[in-house]
Amino acid sequence: MKEFGRILLVIDDQPTLTRVEPLFQELPDRWKVHASQSAEDALCQMEQVQFDVVFADLKAGPLPSIQFLHQVWSKHPSTIRFFLCESMQPDLMVTCALGSHQVLQKPLNAMAIQNAIERAGLMNRLFQNKDVQSLVSRIRTFPSRPTVYAEVIKELRSSAASAQVVGDLVSRDLAISAKLMQITNSAFFGFNQPVASAADAVLLLGMETTASLVLGIEAFSQLDNVKQKYFSTDQIWTHCQTVANAARAIAEHATQNKALTQEAYTAALLHDIGKLALAVNLDEAYRDALNVGREKDIPAWEVERQAFGATHAEAGAYLLSLWGLPAGVIEAVAGHHLPARELSSEFTALTALHVANAIENSLAQQQSGAEVKMDLEYPTELRIVEQLDYFRDLVQSSGRTKSGTTQFMRKVAVPGGTTPAATQGTRPKVGSDAPNGFWTRFRGLLAT
Repeated sequence: MKEFGRILLVIDDQPTLTRVEPLFQELPDRWKVHASQSAEDALCQMEQVQFDVVFADLKAGPLPSIQFLHQVWSKHPSTIRFFLCESMQPDLMVTCALGSHQVLQKPLNAMAIQNAIERAGLMNRLFQNKDVQSLVSRIRTFPSRPTVYAEVIKELRSSAASAQVVGDLVSRDLAISAKLMQITNSAFFGFNQPVASAADAVLLLGMETTASLVLGIEAFSQLDNVKQKYFSTDQIWTHCQTVANAARAIAEHATQNKALTQEAYTAALLHDIGKLALAVNLDEAYRDALNVGREKDIPAWEVERQAFGATHAEAGAYLLSLWGLPAGVIEAVAGHHLPARELSSEFTALTALHVANAIENSLAQQQSGAEVKMDLEYPTELRIVEQLDYFRDLVQSSGRTKSGTTQFMRKVAVPGGTTPAATQGTRPKVGSDAPNGFWTRFRGLLAT
């Protein structure tokens, strides 16, 4: 890990720079802060010195700032970009978000800056893999943080949070409110009465679940107009909803922890968002990679790593960290394809997502007639194996039609390698560290 990181403030208005610069001096000593009063000078500085983070606020307005940040992206794709702004109309906010990784609204305070810097620092430490950074830097058709979601979260955090206000916020976007009511009236939730308005949906779903759904709807809708012949956005969205409902039910059963249960739901709803970003931005290359996977019967995440050096899980987690989502959500999205033995012995959102996704995928394979295998090397403390029948029922009831019995498989270690063997509720052994120690480092960093 580097001893320090560099931050570049690009503020061309002297009074503004005078007000803002002292706030950055309150950051921990490991951050070295530099300032520039023109975009041209800033780009010159970046040619001489590597900066980890750039904050931009040009007095000519939002669009020149975004144009500058686009130049930063094209020349220094691994640099994290922040745009400082006043309150803006939603359409302009989205335009700005497309040009930067984060939008911080003025007036600033030291705590907001420190939180943003910590997220950027955590992201860089978690994803030091240059292949991941390179892959994400090629993803351009993807908003920073969906606008309606940001407004909903702001209301949720207020001391007088109101379901009616959240419903009104959602109702301002007809496409999102219509999609929300469509989902609420679907079999996924199975309410006994029809839902006629966004406010009613919020009351029935709860504000936290509504926020997660709005985030998913907005993020998916940004890519929904791109119809890939080899790729179904609707299918991915349906899969994510099924897994999200199942992960929430599994987490609730296992922990009775409301915050963790909601975290599991949000992570599951977004766990495949990286696939959409790859499909839209790397169209032909991603299509070819998936075709190779189908021909050789290799899972998508494995063929992604072979083709791009990183998976949709890592790319999605990287993007969600730039949105500022909670560390537990980022952890779950990043690790949902890791071997079961790499899960923590503590039940987390990742555990719920991993189990729900694995069972849902096994049920899909079963319906297609493919051979079904499921990794059961979970830490024994979690007692996952003993509860698999119950968890499978939860997944099936989350939008699936029940069918026959799934044959679960467990990898049993033997000298010189691993050999699959059928198991009937056998307690698994605790596994070793993840390949290259990635997961040990990941969890350690999240704990700091």
